[in-house]
Amino acid sequence: MSYLAMFEKVSREKLIEVFWPDVPLSKAQNQLRVSLCHLRKILRDYSFILEITPQFVRISENYQCDVIALQQKLYQYQMTKNVHERLSIAVDILSNWTNNILEDFYDDWAIELKRKLENSLFSLLEDAYKLSIELNEPIIASQIENILKEDIEDMDID
Repeated sequence: MSYLAMFEKVSREKLIEVFWPDVPLSKAQNQLRVSLCHLRKILRDYSFILEITPQFVRISENYQCDVIALQQKLYQYQMTKNVHERLSIAVDILSNWTNNILEDFYDDWAIELKRKLENSLFSLLEDAYKLSIELNEPIIASQIENILKEDIEDMDID
């Protein structure tokens, strides 16, 4: 369910590749069918949330989660040209950042996504620190500097 929430519409082939990469195709296809059946049973009255076709599986309802919100904010930060707006977005991101992105997920897809998000956050921290200095915002610069000092060893940056 978490994977579907992160990636919205996913082909059955991709789900098999992610969750059963070393299993023979026929067994992996069966595992996928069984897993989807279990999801439907778990959701019971809310099974309409899942849209399952012969090619794709997706969550059909609008939903929000912290990782998706973070991805959207990071994208907004990257696309914003106005430096004051960028710094404002960075402050918003940092005020909501808990440094425990996907901490209870150990599958390869989650570890890869976590690494990408942490790398993006690290780049944002560096850029926002420079912006805060340029825009003469010493309080923000100090907050970012503290985050960089305290939390950088916890991040798994490539």
